[in-house]
Amino acid sequence: MADYDALASLLDPSGGSAVDEEPVSSGYNGQITPASFGAPSSAADARTLNAAARRSMPQPKPIDKKHPNDIWDVDDLPDAVEDDYDDGRAVPTYEIMHRQNITTADAYLGIPYVHKDPGSVDCEEMTIKIQLPGTKNVSELDLDVQATYLRLSSEKYKLNTYLPAKVDEKRGSAKWDARKETLSVVLPLVKEDPW
Repeated sequence: MADYDALASLLDPSGGSAVDEEPVSSGYNGQITPASFGAPSSAADARTLNAAARRSMPQPKPIDKKHPNDIWDVDDLPDAVEDDYDDGRAVPTYEIMHRQNITTADAYLGIPYVHKDPGSVDCEEMTIKIQLPGTKNVSELDLDVQATYLRLSSEKYKLNTYLPAKVDEKRGSAKWDARKETLSVVLPLVKEDPW
């Protein structure tokens, strides 16, 4: 107890002993624990303390729909896929492949000025093959291609997907294979500096 008196005299230079003025509640088995200090002695005191603290705290301002410090708004996003809800139509199986045009010099000679990276960095086009079983005619399909996503819908199928790279949607082409019931969409990639 003498240690607590010494600590109290350091904290209260007026000379009054905090231990004498207010009894310290003891914890488990009568020992003084860190939880013994600072907390209110009863639940009623705690409620009074919390209510007083809440009244003294500044109340937060209501959040405006559009704050002047916002750096973007959802309406400003040009390529947002808007109809992402599940309406019961099936999502068709699809495959995205990158394609690059190579010559024999690229494949066999490995000349540094002509050589292309075997990864997708040097690819010129992206091909998306979408399998649509039960679709008989291409006129049943509605295809929308933007720079960063592809949207396809029909009576049976619905596909909304973001593309792994930016494409030139104006120069793309689509081909329907009625025998395989597959739509192949070829889109030229927009070259951007990867670094």
